[in-house]
Amino acid sequence: MYLPISLALCIVSTIIFIIIKTKIGGKKGVIAKAFASLMFVVGGVLAFLNKQLPFYAYFFLGALIFSFIGDILLGLFETKSGKTNSSYLLLGIAAFSITQILNIVGMSFHALNEMDNIIVPLGLAAGIGIVIALLITVNSKSMGITFGKFTLPATIYSCFVISTFIYAVFLTFLVQFTWSLIIATTLFLASDLILSFMYFGDRNQTEMDVANKVTYYLAQIMYVVYLFEFIF
Repeated sequence: MYLPISLALCIVSTIIFIIIKTKIGGKKGVIAKAFASLMFVVGGVLAFLNKQLPFYAYFFLGALIFSFIGDILLGLFETKSGKTNSSYLLLGIAAFSITQILNIVGMSFHALNEMDNIIVPLGLAAGIGIVIALLITVNSKSMGITFGKFTLPATIYSCFVISTFIYAVFLTFLVQFTWSLIIATTLFLASDLILSFMYFGDRNQTEMDVANKVTYYLAQIMYVVYLFEFIF
């Protein structure tokens, strides 16, 4: 019953935000972004109104909440200037790092319903994620990206988001997770890759901005869908 309502709230608010962001921008864009992100939290909450969900579903809801916080912080980073600007970006990276950690914890508890040991897939995902993140950092300049003073936090976050994606791939095939999770993590990773070029590669064109927002919010939609799948 609530799934169509949740999807409608998420999709409509996202479209409105993208239009305001590209046509108007500024503070109104930040407000529209916050509203769109809040609708994803509302969409997640509606899943809990349908049926009693397993306790680990709360980790995914928590991830949506921290994404909401991260969106506000990055929105402020994009519109403010001066010393506080860097603080908004750093706090935004921290918020989204917590988002990825909560997703990993939620996936782990979910997987324990189907398998006895998650240490191997989790360890492999973390190891591969760390290696890839370090390779990206080392080769960032050749990719046209300059992290500067954000090298450490950007690298740490890269470890989290890449590991989350790889972990989702492993669990999808090991314990037959639904494809909504792997689609969500893939889109999230894609949006962050685009954002890296926008923030640290000086390629903040409208086309890239729209691509970043579309992939990111589609990822969030899939996370909301994933929460509803606990019901069926």
